[in-house]
Amino acid sequence: VESVTLEVANDVLQRTEGSIKDFKPLVRYKEFGSSINLSVILRVRKYVDQYLVQHEFIKQLHKHYKKEHIELPAPQPQQHTRTK
Repeated sequence: VESVTLEVANDVLQRTEGSIKDFKPLVRYKEFGSSINLSVILRVRKYVDQYLVQHEFIKQLHKHYKKEHIELPAPQPQQHTRTK
């Protein structure tokens, strides 16, 4: 997951307008539970550029995860019970 994510992040930074092309993206793991949550750090030139870079990153990441048979866990419904 980490290597595929970094590969996609590098590619998106090279190809997307508004990105900082010489920045090396970072993956940082945040939580471990029923899934492993991570953050991907990319850099953009202007605040507004983040939207296109994020858009392209998510599209490409989805495509590459599917190609590599990396499955994302389905959201788990939360059940709350109340006691009196």
